[in-house]
Amino acid sequence: MTTPPPLTERLDGFLVRHRRRVLGGLLLLAVFLRVMVGMELAGGPLLHVHEQNPASDNYFFAQWAQHLADGDWLQRVPLHPMTAWMRRVAGQVMREHPSYPVDLGLAKDTAYDPRSMTVALWDHWLGGPTYFQEPLYPYLVALTRAAFGPDGAFVFAWQLALGVLGLFLVYRLGRALFSETAGVLAAVLGLLYAPLLVHEFTLLRDSLIVLFTLALMTALVAALERGGWRWSLFGALSGLAVLVKVPFVIFLGLALAGAVASRRCRAGDVGRVLAGLAVTLLPAVARNALVGVPWLKFNGSGTSMLAYYHMADSRPYQFSIGPGYADILIKSDGRLLPALREAIQTHASPWGFIRLSLAKVLYSLHGDEVPNNVDVALFRQASGLLRALPLPFWALGVLGAAGTVATRARWRELWPLYLGIAAALPTLVLASFISRYRLPLAAALLPLAGAGAVALLRQAQARRWGVLGVTALLAAPYVAWASRPLRDFGVDSPGGYYRSQGAMALRAGWADFAELNYREALRREPGHGQAHLGLGTALLQQGLVDDALPELRAAADGLTSGEPLLLLGRALLATGRREEGLAALHEAVAREPAGSSVRQQSEQLLSLPGGP
Repeated sequence: MTTPPPLTERLDGFLVRHRRRVLGGLLLLAVFLRVMVGMELAGGPLLHVHEQNPASDNYFFAQWAQHLADGDWLQRVPLHPMTAWMRRVAGQVMREHPSYPVDLGLAKDTAYDPRSMTVALWDHWLGGPTYFQEPLYPYLVALTRAAFGPDGAFVFAWQLALGVLGLFLVYRLGRALFSETAGVLAAVLGLLYAPLLVHEFTLLRDSLIVLFTLALMTALVAALERGGWRWSLFGALSGLAVLVKVPFVIFLGLALAGAVASRRCRAGDVGRVLAGLAVTLLPAVARNALVGVPWLKFNGSGTSMLAYYHMADSRPYQFSIGPGYADILIKSDGRLLPALREAIQTHASPWGFIRLSLAKVLYSLHGDEVPNNVDVALFRQASGLLRALPLPFWALGVLGAAGTVATRARWRELWPLYLGIAAALPTLVLASFISRYRLPLAAALLPLAGAGAVALLRQAQARRWGVLGVTALLAAPYVAWASRPLRDFGVDSPGGYYRSQGAMALRAGWADFAELNYREALRREPGHGQAHLGLGTALLQQGLVDDALPELRAAADGLTSGEPLLLLGRALLATGRREEGLAALHEAVAREPAGSSVRQQSEQLLSLPGGP
C-alpha cells in the first residue's frame, strides 16, 4: 500500500490545476472587499480629509495637484504646505534672530512683514521651486483631476485597482520563490491585513509605494532568472519608483550590487538598467533644469525636515518638533548633511542617536498601527468589514520569521525578497515608526509569511509538536510585547490622544470626524466620562439627538460637572420630553457653583415661559 503524498503537496497540486479559478476568485474577492468598504465609508468624513484638514499631508497633495491641473505643469513657483508648526518655527527664528532674513538677502532691514517672511523663509529652506516631495504621485492626481474633476473618488478608484494588482504581485512572488500554496496564502494574508486597504482610500502616495515595492521585487526576480529586456524594465520601474520616493534608490543600488556579485548580471545588463532608469527620470530632470534647480533633486523637504526626526527630544514614533529645531535650520541653512549633523549633536553622546535609531527599527515590528495623516483605527470605526479583517502586523512578523527559518538554506535564491524587506527600513530609521511608513515592509513580508504558513502546516501534518511548541515558545515574548498597546502619544494615554483629536475636530465644526475619534477613545478606555460627553456633543451637532441621549447620560454619571446635564436637558426638551429635561437642568444647577456659565444657561432655560 503506497503512502499518500503529504497534504501540502496535494494542496499544491490542486492549486496548480485550478490556478485560474483560485487566482480569479482571490482577485474578485479583493475587488468585492474594496467595493463594500468604499460603500461603508461613502458619506463619512474619512474620504474627505484632503478637503477638510489643512494640517494634513492629504490636504497639501490635493492643493498641489490642483495647482498643477490649473496650468502650472512645470511648477515654476515655490509650492509647499504652510502648517501651524511651520509658522511656529519660522516665528521663533524671527523672534530670536530678527536679522537672519536680512543676512539671507530676503529683506532690506528688520522691518519686514512676519507673515510674508514666514513663507519666504520656508521657500529658502525648501529650495524654492524644488519639488516639496517626489513628483510622480501629485502629477498622477493632477492628471486625474484634469480628466475627471476634483472628486477624490476618481483617485481612490485607480489606487484601489493598483491595490488589487499589488495582491497579484504578492501571489506571483510567493509562487515564483516558494510554491503555489505559498503564493495563494501570501495573497490571502494580504487580503486580511486591513492597513493595506485603508491607505488605498487616502490621498497619499503610500499605496503607490507599496505597489512599487512589490513591482521592483517581481521585476528583479524575473531579470535574474531570464535576463534580457527585463533588466531594462527593472531600470524603468526603478526610475518611476524614485519619482515616488527617493529612498528606492537604495533598493536599486543594492539590487545591482547583489546581481553583479552573484554573477547573474553582466555589464550589458547594468547598461540596460541604467538606460531604463534614465528614460523614466528624464522628464523630471528636464523640468528641474528648466526651472533652475538641481537636476537630480526631487524632494526639497527631506534636506531640512529630516533633522527633527533625529534630535534628542525626538520620539521613535509620533511626530514632534522640539524647540531646538529652529536653531538647526539657521545653522544648516536647510542643507541635509549639516542639518543631520546638528540634530545628532543635540544628543548627550553618539549613543543617544544610535539608541533612537535602533528604537525605530524595534518599534517597526510592533503590532500597533501608529496614526499620521491617516488612522487605521478610525477607518475600523467607520467600517465593519475593516473591523472584521483580523490580521495584526505581529502575525506577519511571526510567519515571516518561520518562513525565514524554513528556507534559510535557499538564501542565495531568496535575497531579492530579503532585499525588499531590508529596503523598507531606511525610511523608518530616517523618519519614525508610523503605520503608513511601515506599509512597504508589511507588503514585502507577505510572500515570506506565506512560506512560513506552509512550513508550519508541514510541521503540523508531520506531527512535529515539539518543533511547533518551540516555535510558539520563541514567538511568545515577541507577541506579548507587540500586542501591547503603545503608550507615549504625547498625552496621558492613547484614549487621551483620541479625545484630544475629537476636541479639535469639534472646534473646527467637523462633528462626524469628532464622533469617530470619541468612539475610538471609548473603545480604548470604556466608560470615560469626558469621551462620552464629547461623543454626545458630536452627535448633537449632527442632529442625532436620540443617539446622543445615552452618551450624555453616561457622561453625567461619570463626571461631576453640570455640563453633560445641561446638554442632556436641552436635548430632552428638544424631543418633547419636558419633565426629564427640566429634571436634568435642575441637577445641572445643583452641581455647578454660583456664577458658572453652565449654571447660568441652565437657570435661563428653567426661567423660560412654561418652565416649572
